[in-house]
Amino acid sequence: MIGLVSFGLLALYIWFCIRLTRWASRQAKDSSRPGWHYGLPTALLSFGILFWDWLPTLVVHQYNCATKGGFYVYKTLDQWKAETPGIAKQLEPVEGAPSITKGNTTIYPLNQRFNWEITIKPHLFGIKERNERIVDNKTHEILAIYIDFNSDIGGDGIALKQAVY
Repeated sequence: MIGLVSFGLLALYIWFCIRLTRWASRQAKDSSRPGWHYGLPTALLSFGILFWDWLPTLVVHQYNCATKGGFYVYKTLDQWKAETPGIAKQLEPVEGAPSITKGNTTIYPLNQRFNWEITIKPHLFGIKERNERIVDNKTHEILAIYIDFNSDIGGDGIALKQAVY
């Protein structure tokens, strides 16, 4: 029921904005000016009240995805095995281990040596950065990292990237 009322109010607001813009356009024509001289600013102002944050959110989200987001491999599993011979055979997956929460970071133990750490960090305009890492417990070295940005606005997401070794 609340959704129906919300859509009704939104439709009423859009109808009002259109009527206001047409009125402003007629006023411009009555004063011997092109209709868009008054109609365009009126439309931008009236629709801008409702959608003021949409464009900045979209721009910041796309910028963050393009420049900071992606999947980066700092050390492959084969490289790690070569640096730590024999340890990989001893590792067993952790079943049912509880997650550990420290502030805005949640840690999931994968086995005796690796953790999967997820950090969610808020940004401007309701954008949230999700940073997921595979970390070696003993050396605290990050093997791989995935960074993504979420917002209430849909987007293409990120392009996958691989770090240069």
